[in-house]
Amino acid sequence: MNILKYKIAAAVIVFFSSASLSFGQQIPEQELKKNITPLENALSYVQKLEPKAYEYDTRRFNRLNLPVGQQYGFLTDDVQKVLPNLVSSQSQSYMVAKNTYRNTTLKNTDLESLVPLLVAAIKEQQQQIDELKKQLDATQRPSNQNTSQNTTQKTTQSN
Repeated sequence: MNILKYKIAAAVIVFFSSASLSFGQQIPEQELKKNITPLENALSYVQKLEPKAYEYDTRRFNRLNLPVGQQYGFLTDDVQKVLPNLVSSQSQSYMVAKNTYRNTTLKNTDLESLVPLLVAAIKEQQQQIDELKKQLDATQRPSNQNTSQNTTQKTTQSN
């Protein structure tokens, strides 16, 4: 009977320890990532990008299974000049005749990695807007004071 208790206890311990390993382990993001720095000058990168509307030549390249209709994005060659780390190449095989395949290499832009850059650019732009608003408010204050002083003087002179 004691052996059965030990076997059950051992099974319970193994079960819960393996369950806690598979479900309970969480690695903090700061441990996974290193060299974390804020994005700077993001607006200058974004200004160099040229968004385009385009259609793939699906007639000529029908075997590549390209999307049909109008697409929005960037030309990868243009992105590569500005942000080369966002462009990768992918080999793809396609059938040109029965039992005959051809390999080609297509460039891809990692649009998901572009999102943090866009957010940083928006923040930079908002900071510029806020600074311009402050400057505008500062230049309008003295003119508002002069206008109210002139109105007071005119009212006093007419009495």
